[in-house]
Amino acid sequence: MELDIDALDTRSIDTAIKQLRTLQAKLDAAPEKAAEKAAGRAATIVAQNLIGIPDYDGNSPGDVFNNKSGQGERLVGMTGEQVEFLEYGTGVVGQTSQKPEGMNIPADWAYNTGTHIHNNHWVYNDMRHGGWPTMTSGIPAYAPVYNAKVQLEEEIPEIIAEVLK
Repeated sequence: MELDIDALDTRSIDTAIKQLRTLQAKLDAAPEKAAEKAAGRAATIVAQNLIGIPDYDGNSPGDVFNNKSGQGERLVGMTGEQVEFLEYGTGVVGQTSQKPEGMNIPADWAYNTGTHIHNNHWVYNDMRHGGWPTMTSGIPAYAPVYNAKVQLEEEIPEIIAEVLK
């Protein structure tokens, strides 16, 4: 914003003060608007990432949430029984799958645990086929939430520029 002020003209000074107050109001609202816009974008990216994940067992992949957690703060993620499996992978396949650079697997995440586990496979009930027992070696780490974080980090400068226009 460029101000053209004639120091000897009170109307010019009044106009400049109004412009500065308008700019101040816009700047005061910017963190909340940026958080809202970034969270909306993050939720969209997570949902888009889920579309590309194969449905191995007929169970819901989970739900994306976008919650306001404070002034200028948002919490975006997923809820559901399959979320951690999709994020970190399972079994031999998950353990050996390529993980996104920078992704940290929680120290307590265990591949090959459960009640029907064998060395290289386990059995689960496939809900797509009437709950029939099915053998698997696991699924890779798809990381829909982590990948959304990485993509959003790249888009943040554009979001902030748009909010400050």
